[in-house]
Formats: sequence, structure tokens, C-alpha cells
Amino acid sequence: MTRKRTRRKSAPEAKELHAFMETAIAESRRTKGMTATEFFEYIKGEDPSYLLPPMVDEAYLTLAEFAAVTSLGRLARDLDSEVRRTADEANWDRAVKSAYVSVDGEIAKEGAPPIPEAVTNRVLDAAKERIRQASGPITHYLGCYLFDNPKPQAFTIGPVEFMPGTDLPSRIARECGSRPKWFDDYEKLQQDPHLAELRERTRLHPHADDVYYMSRLPWVAAVRVEGYEPSMSQRRATDAARLAIGGLALNLHPNSSRAMSLINEWGRPLVTRTMLQAPGRDVAVGVRNNRPQVHASGEVKELMQSQSEYLAWLGELVSEAIANAKHPRRLRDGWLNALYWYQIACSEASDARATICFSTSIESLSLSIGAQAIIEWLENILDLDRGKIVAPNLRWTLEEAVGEIYEAARSEAVHGGRFIIFQEYQRQRGLAAELCRYVLLLYSTIA
Repeated sequence: MTRKRTRRKSAPEAKELHAFMETAIAESRRTKGMTATEFFEYIKGEDPSYLLPPMVDEAYLTLAEFAAVTSLGRLARDLDSEVRRTADEANWDRAVKSAYVSVDGEIAKEGAPPIPEAVTNRVLDAAKERIRQASGPITHYLGCYLFDNPKPQAFTIGPVEFMPGTDLPSRIARECGSRPKWFDDYEKLQQDPHLAELRERTRLHPHADDVYYMSRLPWVAAVRVEGYEPSMSQRRATDAARLAIGGLALNLHPNSSRAMSLINEWGRPLVTRTMLQAPGRDVAVGVRNNRPQVHASGEVKELMQSQSEYLAWLGELVSEAIANAKHPRRLRDGWLNALYWYQIACSEASDARATICFSTSIESLSLSIGAQAIIEWLENILDLDRGKIVAPNLRWTLEEAVGEIYEAARSEAVHGGRFIIFQEYQRQRGLAAELCRYVLLLYSTIA
């Protein structure tokens, strides 16, 4: 059965939803009037491994009842694009179960008549209302690695406001509209940071410690999101910050791009230590810094000014994507998908995995599979000549470069044609990074 990707349900789908509701209500009626002992024995008869039955809002459900309501919620979410966009699956499941429990109490009083389909709609509408009530505007604060600048200044890309960590407390206070209760304790921590390490911290407002920690981060992204319940809102805020960082980093060399990231997604240790020993010799040690952030001073302001038009366009794209637009734009969405894979590739420690991600980035733009299909797309959409030299040091043409990246590296690694454990991919990675960055920047002028 093909399901429509809209809020409108076909007759068979509506019947399938209602069948789950009928199963749940039938189970509820079957156990109505049971004592607690009888109910628990009934649950053991369903599945002896359960010590306690499932509970929703202080109401016990049978296992069959619980499973039926779970299936009702999953199918309803699959059929409703608005719910899928705005509600996390787990929170939607809780909303449906809570709505069911409230309606079940009313139905139980009505005796044994058949259950009208309107009851199913009432449960789902109540669940949607719960999601809507939880979907007000929320500002999320996310730690970032951007520029190692002695005098950082705040800047904005679309819905993402990047600020030095030291600006965070005043930013939160401004959002509150008044001085928060924790602000005095935060100032105590500023004056004596050791308070955070002593028992005295237990006397502080709990938020003071958290704000103090985040205020010491080099950068913080503030993202205001509306129209999503809190868990999905957090995801969209993270998406917005990640895309804004990736788009900003696109203006830098890929080696510099890898130094910019959300702090929670920084996957490398700050310092890598190595130790080796030859027979009869003492150990030799090595230390390599993996410091995040791009070292810069006045260059940041110059970058912002020189790329102001591009950054305004980037902000518009990110805003559109996060604002839950019902009419996505093919070119712009494809560009953001490609940007996502490009930034992952830049951050990858493995050259082989990075090459795969760079090729996936180009595939995301072209919606094409295979080197020749990608080359044709580059020719038709971006007006590139397959005979153009794109790797001057190697004297490789566009066709040769795509073939090397996609066939000799990506496809052989993914499909098992090459034993990648002992292979070196530095050359392919560098080539893929430059080509991908070039294509993304060129594509941004037409998307």
C-alpha cells in the first residue's frame, strides 16, 4: 500500500488506524473491573517476563493495549508530514499514549457499543495539540570552535548568532528580560573559579555553574527555533549551527575547515601522544597538537566584509531550512545536503572515509550515481568542460579527476574492490576536497 505523504489519509489507512484503536479499547474493556492482583496475573499470562505492566500517566495498560497504541502512533506519524517535521518520534509516542489514556477513561464509561472512528481522530487531534502547545519559541545555546581571535566579535548567519562565550550571561539575561536569579552566583564564580571545585558550589544556584562553564567556551551559537517540540527543536538548532559553520568554513582551505566545529561534535583529542621503542633502545615519544579553531586576528572582520553577500545568502538558506518550509527548493536543499557532507569530510581523520564523504557531497548536488553521470551534470548545470584542467599539479582534467575520485577511490573502497587498510588516500582526499569546494562555491551562485 502506498501511503500519501500528506496529512490527508486514504480510507484504507484510516481503517488501519482505527483497527489499532479498537484493539486497544477492547483490551481496556476486557480488564475493566479487575482487581490489581487479577490484572497483574493477566499481564503475566501475556508475557511472564514482565514484572510490571506498562504505565502511562499513572494508568496501567496491558501489553496488547500498549502495543496497539504504539502502532497507532507510529502509523499516524508516518502518514502526517507535519507531525514528522515537528515532533520527535519518542515525544509523539508519549503524546499519543497520554491522549489515549484520557480518552480511554471516557470510552470505558460508555459500555460496549462499537467505537466510532471519530474517537481515533479525537486521540490523534489531542496528541497534535499537545505537540503544538510544546512548540513555542526556544533559544538554544551551543558551544563552537571557530576563530582563535584575541578580540572576538559577535556575528550572525541567518538564525544563528555567534558570540564569544563571555557574552553569553548578558545574552541570557537579555532574553529573560530581567536579571536571572543565578546571576549573583555566576559573578561569584567569576571572582573565585575555585568555588566550582569545592563543596561551596552546592550552595550556588545550579544554573550558575552551567552558565559559568559555557561562558568559558571560545564561542557560543544562539539559535532561536519556533514550531517544533523541544527535542526536535534541539535537533533543528544543531542543524542550523552546523550548516552555518560549514558554510562559513567553505571560504577557507579544507585544512582550516576541519578546525571549525560544534564542540559536542569535535571528535579528536586535543593532543595526540605516540610512543615507540626499538630493541635495546629507550622509548621515543612524540606529541601532535590537534588544536581546534582557525588562528586569526583582523582577518575575521575582513572575511566577513568580503563575503557579506555570500553569508547573507547562506543565512537565508539556513533560515528557510529550519523554518519548516512546506515548499522546499530543490537546488538550495541539494546545496545544503552537499555542504553537510563536505564539512563531515573536512573533519574526518581517515583519508579513505573523507574521500567517500567528498564524493557523496558531489552526488548530493547532482542526484547522479556514477562518474560519467556526475561529469554530465557538471557540464550541463555548471557549464564546466570535462577537458578543463582542474588539478594543475597533476595535469588532470575534470573527467580524469572525477574518475579518480569516484571510481578509483570511492567505489573501490565502498564496494570492496580495494583493501583500504593499507592504502594511502592522501592524494585522492586533497583532490576531492578541492574539487568539491570549487563545485559548491560555483553552485552557490545559481542555487
